[in-house]
Amino acid sequence: MIVAESGFGTGLNFLTLWQAFDVFVRDNPDVTLQRLHFISFEKYPLKAEDLRLAHQRWPELAPWAQQLQAQWPSAFGGCHRLLLDGGRVTLDLWFGDINELTRELDDSLNQQVDAWFLDGFAPAKNPDMWTQDLFSAMARLARPGGTLATFTSAGFVRRGLQEAGFTMRKSKGFGRKREMLTGEMAQTLSFPARVPWFARSSSDAREAAIIGGGIASALLSLALLRRGWQVTLYCADEAPAAGRLRQSPGRAVSAVKSARSGAGTLFSGRLYLRPPNV
Repeated sequence: MIVAESGFGTGLNFLTLWQAFDVFVRDNPDVTLQRLHFISFEKYPLKAEDLRLAHQRWPELAPWAQQLQAQWPSAFGGCHRLLLDGGRVTLDLWFGDINELTRELDDSLNQQVDAWFLDGFAPAKNPDMWTQDLFSAMARLARPGGTLATFTSAGFVRRGLQEAGFTMRKSKGFGRKREMLTGEMAQTLSFPARVPWFARSSSDAREAAIIGGGIASALLSLALLRRGWQVTLYCADEAPAAGRLRQSPGRAVSAVKSARSGAGTLFSGRLYLRPPNV
């Protein structure tokens, strides 16, 4: 299941969904839904200590909040991928302006998002976020039948989402809020493709051969294994990481100041913060 959100804030929506997901999977062990992928955008991420203090207001979410706090990244711009609950839950935190960052999402996510959570702040308090460009990006990413919900009931938001392709309706609000907006992508939209001209035909085989025994091959092997692939690693040495450049994982420290570079992307993706044991 893939869920996207326009404003992460304290992560309350994510933690509540993760809790419900855990309960659902525990009560339905044979269900095919076993993984949760949550994509969220945040222009002004909290500091780790502020996040911890905010979570104290919801002690019932502590088992999930503590896992999030343990992996909370530095506020570098770009995408920070957190693998939680043993890899069963993937959290992609995009730090920066959502209107810019949604353009960086590639076509592999087109029509894949099952549900959208919109920022609960009133549009008047955050007008730069509520744009037609955002609504169109949401429509591009939403799968047919996908849903959305937002605390606001502002008319221009409803009309903008309708123009993007969503079927919108007013629903009963929470607490003292009389009404809120919910919607559904009830049609299949077509978008200009940005994929390469040549696409390799699909195959049911899930086998991969990787040559090399360094950090890159280890991370690639781990990523494929987590996705259920069978991996064969070919290495000239008797064991991985046995070459001349062998060093302790603890020495791999990044001094990158920006995620807008290849090295910065690796750092923001947290690929070297917790080197895997594979």
